[in-house]
Amino acid sequence: MKQKIINAVEELKNLPGSSEKTIKFEHHALQNKGVKGEVTLSKEGTINLLLTEVKGYSPAYIHKATNSYFKQAILSEPTTGSILWTKPDKTPHVIGQNYTLNSGYYYYGVGENPYIDCNGRPIFHDVVAEYLGEKPGSCKPGTGREYKLFKIV
Repeated sequence: MKQKIINAVEELKNLPGSSEKTIKFEHHALQNKGVKGEVTLSKEGTINLLLTEVKGYSPAYIHKATNSYFKQAILSEPTTGSILWTKPDKTPHVIGQNYTLNSGYYYYGVGENPYIDCNGRPIFHDVVAEYLGEKPGSCKPGTGREYKLFKIV
């Protein structure tokens, strides 16, 4: 199921155009268990996960697991060269200078033009990153804010 969700998100990220698109997925397990759902890319550019059927599993468990898989697909683990989108803070940064982002520091997008996750995800280890400046972004249609961008060196 994890790979089906990741594949659906990746496919949607790579589709051209600005119309709404949906990819449906199904996961079947032994003992009459299964999950059906869909991943949708909206006209505004947000990606959402919806479970349409849960059979034989605890709904709380499946929602927790699928949300974790979905977040992993949206917010990949950053590596050297990745651009991180972080919420602005009052700390002054100088463009072109390197800063240490400590383990636990939250990022909300990865890449040049990422899909931004409103909840974010913590970095799992300290990284040194070059400050690139601020750029507007949105995790929900009709909302927007400035994000600080850092490139991991």
